[in-house]
Amino acid sequence: MGQSVRQIARRQALEAQAKRRAERAEAERRRSELGVEVVVALAARDDAVERHEREAGVALASLTGDEGLTIAEASEWAGDLTVAEVKRLIKLTPDDNEGVEVAG
Repeated sequence: MGQSVRQIARRQALEAQAKRRAERAEAERRRSELGVEVVVALAARDDAVERHEREAGVALASLTGDEGLTIAEASEWAGDLTVAEVKRLIKLTPDDNEGVEVAG
């Protein structure tokens, strides 16, 4: 009889441990999925920012190249961006804008 009590207690302990392991595994799976969602969302954000900054750079390159404005003038037309920001955005433009004047 003492043996069966020990066996019952051992089985209960093992079942409780198995349940805790399963709960931890499920929590880890959920956390992993949420971590992936964060990384994907931030990558999408970074991609969108990069695309929009390139578009802004192309427009600024047109202001300084096609329209003949200085960097300072282009910065005023673009909502008072700093000269440094205008130069940074122009540098992001595709290679076909290599001849664009960035000095000034």
